[in-house]
Amino acid sequence: MPYGAWVDQGLITATPGNVIDYDFIEADIKEAAELFRIEELCYDPFHAQELVNHLTDAGVNMLPIRQGYTMMSPFCDAFEQKVLSGQMAHNNNPVMNWMVSCVEMKSDRQGNIMPMKPRRGSTGARIDGVVANVMALGRAVLCLSAGGSIYDERGVLAI
Repeated sequence: MPYGAWVDQGLITATPGNVIDYDFIEADIKEAAELFRIEELCYDPFHAQELVNHLTDAGVNMLPIRQGYTMMSPFCDAFEQKVLSGQMAHNNNPVMNWMVSCVEMKSDRQGNIMPMKPRRGSTGARIDGVVANVMALGRAVLCLSAGGSIYDERGVLAI
């Protein structure tokens, strides 16, 4: 994948060095929190505790979303409904297009669904952007709509 070109085009942000720099990510989130009113930040709790502690101390409301069928399935249903009804748009973003092409939807015996990478661990496939969008949309549509939601009026746009 043309990661360098995507960085140059401003489509993704690379952390410095050859490993994930969580201090850089933390600083980036804190900067965004100064620009935007972040009601809550959903995250996968797997290996996230230090970052969560720092962001919580900085005043960011952190909400764990476990990556399992029971938690993710209602969010996936909401996401699918918005996509199929034409209420989701990502402006033909090449990174999101690639990640969507990498996603496989898996189901358990109860019919719950969740996105997964094909041949987990053996490919260069990345689906993080799709999962992040599913979590954010699912949380917004299913959990923040008490008393009505802005998304009911204007729809959803993923950037």
